[in-house]
Amino acid sequence: LDINIPLLDGMLLARTINNFKFKPKIVFITAYKEHAVDAFELEAFDYILKPYSDDRIISMLNKLEKSRFSNISEENKLEEEKKIAKKSKVSSISLWKNDKLRVVNIKDIYYCEAHERETIVYTKDSNYIVKESIKEFENHLDRSIFFKTHRSYIVNVSKINEIIPWFNNTYKLKLDNINSEIPVSRSKIKDFRMIMNI
Repeated sequence: LDINIPLLDGMLLARTINNFKFKPKIVFITAYKEHAVDAFELEAFDYILKPYSDDRIISMLNKLEKSRFSNISEENKLEEEKKIAKKSKVSSISLWKNDKLRVVNIKDIYYCEAHERETIVYTKDSNYIVKESIKEFENHLDRSIFFKTHRSYIVNVSKINEIIPWFNNTYKLKLDNINSEIPVSRSKIKDFRMIMNI
């Protein structure tokens, strides 16, 4: 970017770009040295003053290339951490029932319901109390199987038997072998449709 662009203000454009979810790197090439501080406050990658030399541009491009590779390695690192976290997820969980701890296979959980500061976990034949909020309990579950349909409900998508259109373009879900109906809130509709291919 330049500071002076025909029909545009370079700093205003940089501020707009800085609000993007995925931000491109911004390099200013300009004759206006007085805007350098503002540019770096907007996380500009570099600020090159005119007239510039070829060496200055080559130096900036080399720095940009190194930055790109360091970002890729960071992304790889995060991806590896996610894989490890997924592998380390246990296949069973201990849940309270009548003052006893029962070991339950996580895949046998049909859905979870928030109840004040606790969570009620439902299987085909029983229900259990977890002394955690539903948000905390969600961290124990595999996100590829479980989906939070509503602030108070998490459902095992493999147990969904029927999707019933409801008011305001929402849904109610019926699950295999149990009578409960699970709501899908409006804020979750888009993600739910994507997961269920509807």
